[in-house]
Amino acid sequence: METDPNAPPFVGWATTRTDFSLGPVFLNNPTGIEYGSPDMACHNGSHPPAHEMDVNAGDSITTRWTPWAPPGPSWHATPHDPIGVNGHKGPVLFHIAACNGICTNIEASDLEFVTIYQRGVLDYHYVSYDGENPGVFKGYWATDVLREQDSTWTITLPPNLGSGHYVLRIELIALHGAGTPGQVQHYPQCFNINYHSGGTDTITNGAKVATFYKYTDPGLCYSLYQDLPEYVIPGPALDKKFAATGNPKEDAPLKDSPTGPDYLCPAGRGPNGATTPVGTSKFRFRRRVVKSRRAPQRS
Repeated sequence: METDPNAPPFVGWATTRTDFSLGPVFLNNPTGIEYGSPDMACHNGSHPPAHEMDVNAGDSITTRWTPWAPPGPSWHATPHDPIGVNGHKGPVLFHIAACNGICTNIEASDLEFVTIYQRGVLDYHYVSYDGENPGVFKGYWATDVLREQDSTWTITLPPNLGSGHYVLRIELIALHGAGTPGQVQHYPQCFNINYHSGGTDTITNGAKVATFYKYTDPGLCYSLYQDLPEYVIPGPALDKKFAATGNPKEDAPLKDSPTGPDYLCPAGRGPNGATTPVGTSKFRFRRRVVKSRRAPQRS
C-alpha cells in the first residue's frame, strides 16, 4: 500500500474495531451498554496517535463524520426523510481533557474530561417519518443539523483555556432505541491537539468518561415516539468557564417547549443482566478541519 507523502498526519485515536466506519461502541454485552468500560472514552480498544494537531485558542474546528446514518438497501426515502434514516436522532457533545504532557502515550481510561459544548433538541414539535416503517420520530435534533451540514459540526474553541496538550472528544448519541434501558447508541471519537496562545485557566474538575452515564439517566432512557418531554442531555453539565460556541444554525435558539408527559422508563434487563429500576425522563443544553471515520448502522 502506498502512502501519500503530502497527507497530513493522522491525529485521531485508533480503534480495534474492524467495522470502524459503521458502528457505535460495542461492549460484547447483548443486554445493554456497559457504561463503566474505558471503551466509552474514545471507542473500542482505542489508543492515541503519534501526532497532534496544532490549534490556537479561539480557532474554529470543523469535525467531519462519514455520512451520518447513510442509506442501506432496505431503507426508503420519503419526502420528509430524503435518505430514509431519520431515526438516528440525538445530541452532539464535545469534551476536552488535559494530558499534563504529551498525549501520545496516555491511556483513555486516565483522561478526565469537561464538557465544552452540547446541543440536543432544537424543536420539540418537529415530526419526521421513518423511511422504512410506518412510524414517526419526534423532534428536530442536533444530529439532524449535523446531517444537513454534510455530516459536519463546527465549534469555536475557548480563548481562556491554557496552552498545552489536550484530547478533544466528540460524541454523537442516537436515541432510536432509548425506550429500552441500555439500548442507546454512542459514537465517540478522540483527537490529540496542541493548544497555543491560550489563556491561564486550567481544567480542575474533569471526570472520567466511565463515570459519565447510567443507563437509567433521563437523557438515555427516552422515547422519540411520543410527544416529547423535556430532554436532559446526559453526562457532565456544560463547564461554562470553557464553553465553546457553534455556528448560527447549530446554536439557533430552542424553537418551542416540550409538551409530552414524563417518559416512564420501563423495568428491564440492563448490563450484566441487572434489573433496571423504573424512572422518568424530564432538556438542558446548554479552522482547522478534523476528520473522523464514523457512521452508524441501522438497527
